[in-house]
Amino acid sequence: MCILACAETLFVELGYESTKMGAIAQRSGMSKHTVSSI
Repeated sequence: MCILACAETLFVELGYESTKMGAIAQRSGMSKHTVSSI
């Protein structure tokens, strides 16, 4: 799943304030470093 789709899903599930880069990375199957560098 692409990073933006994962972020969108997590924003809906958890809310913007509760969504962390680590959670987006885990959901997308990428490293936190990769996600934060995009």
